[in-house]
Amino acid sequence: MKINILITCHQRENYLGHALRSIHRSPVFHKHEFKIIVIAERTGGFLPEYSYIEMVKPPIYWNKSEWLNKGFKMVDRDADWIIQWDCDLIMNPETLPFILNSANDWIVLGGMKLSEDFTLEIIDQPVTFNDLKNGHIEKDTIEINNRKGYVGNIAMNQKTYRFYRAITESDDLYYPGYDTWGCEDSELSITSSFMAQKGLIKKYYFSNAWRHLWHPPTEKDEQKYNRNLKTMWSRIEKNKKKILDYMN
Repeated sequence: MKINILITCHQRENYLGHALRSIHRSPVFHKHEFKIIVIAERTGGFLPEYSYIEMVKPPIYWNKSEWLNKGFKMVDRDADWIIQWDCDLIMNPETLPFILNSANDWIVLGGMKLSEDFTLEIIDQPVTFNDLKNGHIEKDTIEINNRKGYVGNIAMNQKTYRFYRAITESDDLYYPGYDTWGCEDSELSITSSFMAQKGLIKKYYFSNAWRHLWHPPTEKDEQKYNRNLKTMWSRIEKNKKKILDYMN
């Protein structure tokens, strides 16, 4: 199988090596053809020298949708699976085998967040997923977004990637008009859930895909975020109408 993995890295270069090495340690990694597309302003000395990594220079300003869309333009047309990952996630060794053996079209990848103390303790040393015991998890172990299923980390097969773009009549997977992060993931998740409800795709939630390295909370501009929420719900309603039109 051919697998493409997209990773965005914005101002967290010291986390990137942990994410890449955890993917590399998967028991199925050397049995398949992988391409990892890293969208980052810089990597410093934190990028392992793996030949299958391709670097993408993002736009000069931080817009997660535009960063991801630029990365998706480098996806191989014959890739069997496309995975959207983050630089602060350590992958469970069982994640890739689960995806590659799945009969689903779209898999939401959830997980648990590590505590601040433990993250700061291990961030500058090699660590594996099996080192991250439950005692290192924050008290609120399952993140709020994961309960809603709005988490942005996903795996989809090539057929579904093309189908989603066709049915929503979009050249890009993510709407670039959001000027804060969060709504781009939610729009994608809610729209794909509606497609699953209508029997157009098979969707599954895998809750133990990763451990999230702690980082300081990212501040949101509430005014922008609320404006983006209105845009998001408007776009979701339009997407639903397009899906219903397609079915008719």
